[in-house]
Amino acid sequence: MLTDFSSVDAGVALVVVFALLGVGCADDGGTTGASTSTSTSAGSEASTTDASSSSMTGESSTTAVGPVCGDGAVDAGEECDDGNSMDGDGCNNDCMPSGRELWVHLESPPVIASVAAIASKMSEGGELVVVGGFVDEGTGNDAWLARVDPKTGAMLWSKRFDFGADERVHGLTIVGDEVIAAGTQRGADRDVLLFGASDAGELGWHEVLVSVGEDYATAIARVGTGAVATGLVTTEEGVQIWAQRVEAGGALGWTRTYPWVTVTLYPLGPGVAGFSDRAVIANSRKTDVVSEALIALDLGGAELWTTVLDEVPGTIQAAAPAMSGGIFTASKIVPNGLAVRSFAADGASVWGSIDCAGLNGRGVAEGPDGTIAVIGLAEASTDDIRLCKLSPSGKLMWERTLDSGGDDYGYAVVVLSDGTVLAGGDWGASQGVLAAFSP
Repeated sequence: MLTDFSSVDAGVALVVVFALLGVGCADDGGTTGASTSTSTSAGSEASTTDASSSSMTGESSTTAVGPVCGDGAVDAGEECDDGNSMDGDGCNNDCMPSGRELWVHLESPPVIASVAAIASKMSEGGELVVVGGFVDEGTGNDAWLARVDPKTGAMLWSKRFDFGADERVHGLTIVGDEVIAAGTQRGADRDVLLFGASDAGELGWHEVLVSVGEDYATAIARVGTGAVATGLVTTEEGVQIWAQRVEAGGALGWTRTYPWVTVTLYPLGPGVAGFSDRAVIANSRKTDVVSEALIALDLGGAELWTTVLDEVPGTIQAAAPAMSGGIFTASKIVPNGLAVRSFAADGASVWGSIDCAGLNGRGVAEGPDGTIAVIGLAEASTDDIRLCKLSPSGKLMWERTLDSGGDDYGYAVVVLSDGTVLAGGDWGASQGVLAAFSP
């Protein structure tokens, strides 16, 4: 059963409350204090004023130049000026702070929502942004998708999907004009849920994959002309990493499982990075310790290579493709730490960074300029969301701590074509949060 539970036309009730703490800048060392915003938009353009007078006879000529963004002086209408035109270094080229809040949407009770996945794609009509998770109006969880205007955060449509059980979306991708969601459906136990919808939110197909025990999909990525989903499934041999080929329209291809798992972390990892010719599944593998590990599969599901970081105890929870053909990962390292890593296209480790301080990394994405956004948990008295931007070499550019006053969880992050960072997660005990930040 498919129910349209809210839309912009129907007047979705959105509450905007966001606390931003701790701003760091690696390039200039600048910081700003805590701030609270109650506006759905922020930011202004710096202005340049020229005044001049001249004599046609050449007897006198004067030129007065007003404040200029990028001159190193903080003038009227500017919040910062670091003397350059670079975005993301603490002060952007509009003389506004990097990582500033652009808009925030919170789904309000009685609808309980979780924003667990975000997917974006350039289309003829502009940037297509779809978010997913689950909603609960008191009758049980249903899978949920919404299309979002990336400039304003307005929901263009919002749909819930009820397949007769408890459903949740954990991963999203866009293949052509189809949104493919991966998650879980829970009856007697959890089973893998896959379904496809049009870019208008109309259900096209759905599949439930059942095994002998607890199963769930955690991520899905476009690979070639289709997609590859990943997660954890229970077999007769125990809990294993699972990968499934999915075509647009719902046709299922090959399935692969790997007995790497020693601890089941629902719904955190494995992650998948998708390319035109391969998928890279990332999680952990037990050797002497539980180590971060990756496995690359070609379009037919054949193994290309495996990388295991034996010296790094931890578990990868998210992966994303790099424009170079490599892979970025976000992980939880032992005992409690957030790590971001870069791997080459052949799986060789390039660098690792712990500059984004936190308890674990749950989402990672590369921006159009090669910078990296990562989301996870901050170390605090309550669980808070940590959002960071890193340079292409893993150096911290800016960070945000997002705190409702209760327990908050960051799950998903994407970087749009203009550098805007979108972050999604849980806000307190009963709301889902989706927020946009400047580069």
